[in-house]
Amino acid sequence: MAKQTYTILWTPEGKEASPIDPWGEPGAYTSVLVDGDPPRPLFLPRHLDRLEESARLLGLVSPLSRGFVEEKVYEAVSHLEGGTMLRVALVPQGLSLATYPQSGKNGGLVGILETVGRHKPEAKSLQDIPLHQKVKVLDRNKEELLLVDDEGYLLEGSTTNLLFVRGKEVLTPESDCLPGITRQVLRERIPMPPWQWCPARIHSGQISEFEEILLCGSGKEVARLVGIESLDWKPDGDLAFQELARIFSEAKEDPEA
Repeated sequence: MAKQTYTILWTPEGKEASPIDPWGEPGAYTSVLVDGDPPRPLFLPRHLDRLEESARLLGLVSPLSRGFVEEKVYEAVSHLEGGTMLRVALVPQGLSLATYPQSGKNGGLVGILETVGRHKPEAKSLQDIPLHQKVKVLDRNKEELLLVDDEGYLLEGSTTNLLFVRGKEVLTPESDCLPGITRQVLRERIPMPPWQWCPARIHSGQISEFEEILLCGSGKEVARLVGIESLDWKPDGDLAFQELARIFSEAKEDPEA
């Protein structure tokens, strides 16, 4: 019978062991959305690519082969229901798999400016404890941290990439932030024209220029900001949100994606 919770550790020798909390370990991870009917790990090849790249950037050597990791992910998914997040983590103890609830899907969220960032922004590291602790106390169905650098430029959400919409332009920070898989999918599928998609640096002082600010990530899929604490900004319409949410919903149904 499918369930919502699952946690397991596979040792470097490929044996099952008692689960661990991997946070704080010198490891890399990726968070995969399990969804569909029947449930499947969405965009898994991209996630495994990013997991390997995160490990490389962090100077880590995977204790297990990609084929083994993929096999055990599918084994875990066979126990799960749709709408579940599966954290896939490579640590010295082996492969840690654990589920947690999907949150904030297509929601309207309040942004909270935050200067604590990742120690290596392009990698998903289990040693980003200060940021992890801040995310743990959020209401993840209603709030998202917006990471800003020392000069006031917005980089990304704590679990998402940011998309700033001005007319038919979608501007997104790409430096010093995680190369998000949901953002990759949207970039590949958004029709251009009429839309334009551009990398950009966006300062907090520029926020008033944008009609919409969207958040995209495996858990939230495509969500939208409805306000930002300490800044006088509200969305003016939801055209891009509706379009990109539709595009991603269609991508989820593509068995080749």
